[in-house]
Amino acid sequence: MGIGRWVVLAAVASACSGGKLTSGDAAQETAHPPGPATTTFNLLIPSGESYCHQSPGCPSGYENLRIGTAAGARFTLPTRSDCWADCTDACVYSCNAVECIPNGVAVSGTLQWDGRYDETSPCGSDCMIRRYAPPGQYTAQLCATPGTLTPGGPGDGGLPSAPTCTNTGAEICGPVVPFTFPSSTPIDLPIH
Repeated sequence: MGIGRWVVLAAVASACSGGKLTSGDAAQETAHPPGPATTTFNLLIPSGESYCHQSPGCPSGYENLRIGTAAGARFTLPTRSDCWADCTDACVYSCNAVECIPNGVAVSGTLQWDGRYDETSPCGSDCMIRRYAPPGQYTAQLCATPGTLTPGGPGDGGLPSAPTCTNTGAEICGPVVPFTFPSSTPIDLPIH
């Protein structure tokens, strides 16, 4: 491989390497998972209440979670589980070939965060780079929309149709809860 190609590869790697968080935190971002670090959130939905959202398909699971730094800067969490940008591959936006079907998703149970968030790449606003937050102090908030989930029924060609969420009110957010990432103790996130 010629010296010119090494220089180009080094320049691309440099443009896509992690930088300092803009919130003022001194922690270093990472472009690859730091390991099996996670924090589990208990989504506390009051008895008798129902929350859901209509996903465009391939949901990431983070649609109702707001995570930010201790200084208040909020991360852009992935909205699709199957799409990312790889800056080392000439800024190619990549999605799985599997078709993602819009569907209703209930807001309940637990959610595990592995530090993932998305950052706009030098390639443009349509291309996001997957990043992983370093261990440290963060905040989390549960925001969800009241609604009812209608199960899917028989669809075309014998395949079942996806469930549908019908919203019945405006989005409600619970309190902002400080937490340590990673954490072996689940963090409670109430909606009220």
